Amino acid sequence: MNAKTNAGVKPGQAIVLEPGEQAPPVQMGEAVTGLDGLELNDRKRERITEIRAAEAAFLELLAFIAPNGNATRELNFAKTKLEEAAMWAIKGVVAQ
Repeated sequence: MNAKTNAGVKPGQAIVLEPGEQAPPVQMGEAVTGLDGLELNDRKRERITEIRAAEAAFLELLAFIAPNGNATRELNFAKTKLEEAAMWAIKGVVAQ
């Protein structure tokens, strides 16, 4: 189970893994975020912080209501949609 190396792989290029193989680790310098190269003013940073805090609070609520700590399919779906909503909200703030 050797991980493939990133050598010779261009950004955006897919790496085909065989069954049982693990994806190569991503170096922090290679990680792409939607905020790379953008300057955020204090107001935008504050809004993003508020969005992330609200997301975290709601995720805590979902974890609290999960029966026996095991999330149902519906709660997992709610978590996924919450994460998606937070992502789009942050993108909206950045785009302003």
